[in-house]
Amino acid sequence: MCGIVGHVGPKNSVEVVIEGLKRLEYRGYDSAGVSFINQKDELEVFKKEGKLQNLIDLLGTKKYISRSCIGHTRWATHGEVNDVNSHPHSANPISVVQNGIIENFATLKQELEGGGYKFESQTDTEVFLALIVTTMISGKTFFEAVSSSFQRIDGNSAFVILNGDSGEILAIKRGAPLVCGTHDTHSQALVSSDPYALAGVVDRLYFPEDNV
Repeated sequence: MCGIVGHVGPKNSVEVVIEGLKRLEYRGYDSAGVSFINQKDELEVFKKEGKLQNLIDLLGTKKYISRSCIGHTRWATHGEVNDVNSHPHSANPISVVQNGIIENFATLKQELEGGGYKFESQTDTEVFLALIVTTMISGKTFFEAVSSSFQRIDGNSAFVILNGDSGEILAIKRGAPLVCGTHDTHSQALVSSDPYALAGVVDRLYFPEDNV
C-alpha cells in the first residue's frame, strides 16, 4: 500500500515530508517522490525509482526550503516501475499523490485523450490529475475542480493535491486510509496515509470522512 505525507507550515516542509516517508518505509514500495513550492514560488518535483535514499540522493546537498510539500512512496498497480510512473504526478500548477485504485481510469483516460490531453505516465493517478487540470482550465476554482473530479472516479482511493499557485493542499478519500493532524503552537498541518508518520509531530489527529 502506498505511503502519503503532506505538510503545510512554517517548518521546512521538504524535511518534514522526507522524515514522514522514512517512517513509512516498512510498508514496502518501489519508488519515492516529493513536490513542493520553492522560494521562488515555483512548483518543483523530484521522484526516483527504488529506495527512498535514491530520492534523497537526487535532492542532493542543496537545502530546499518550502512551506508546502507532498510526498509519496509508491507500490505499483498501473504502469511499470520507473521514474515517470513514480508519484507525484504534476501538470503545472497541480501536483497529486494517491493511495488506491481508480477503477474506471481507462474510460476516463480515453475521454481526456479525445479532448487533446497528453499523458506522460501509464498510471491511473495521472487521470485524476488531468481531470483537475482540465476542470480548472474551464473556469472552476481549485476546490471545485478537486471535488467535481473526485465525483467522477470509481474505486477506493485517497488523494493529496498540492496547488502550486497558492500553496494550498487538499486531501480527499473514499474507502482508503487518511489521517490529518495539526500542531497549534507551530501553526502547521499534516496529512498522511498512516498515523505513524505524524506521531510526535502534531498534537491533534483527525480522521476525515469519505467524500468530503
